[in-house]
Amino acid sequence: MSNQEPQFPKPLRHRGKIVFLRSDLEKYKRELIAQATGGKIDAPRATDAETFVLANDAAHELGISRRTLGRIIQGFDDAESVRDRLKSEAA
Repeated sequence: MSNQEPQFPKPLRHRGKIVFLRSDLEKYKRELIAQATGGKIDAPRATDAETFVLANDAAHELGISRRTLGRIIQGFDDAESVRDRLKSEAA
C-alpha cells in the first residue's frame, strides 16, 4: 500500500445531527489497519442497507474524543445533507 494517509469519511447532516455512512466509516477503519500493518485493504462485506453512525458513536469506535472528531470534521466544507448525497450518488 502507498504511504498515502487514509481519507477521513465526509460527514453528513441528517435531521440536524452529524452522521457518517457506515460503509465510509468501515472503509476508513480498514485503510487505517492496512496502513499500520503494511498489508492490503480487505474487500468490504456486502450489506443489505446503508446505515448511519452518529458522530459520537463514530468517535467512540475510532478511539478519539468528540472534541478531536470535531476538529477533524471542521476541515470539511459544510456537511451536506443526506438527501443531497443520495441524489448525487443516484445521478
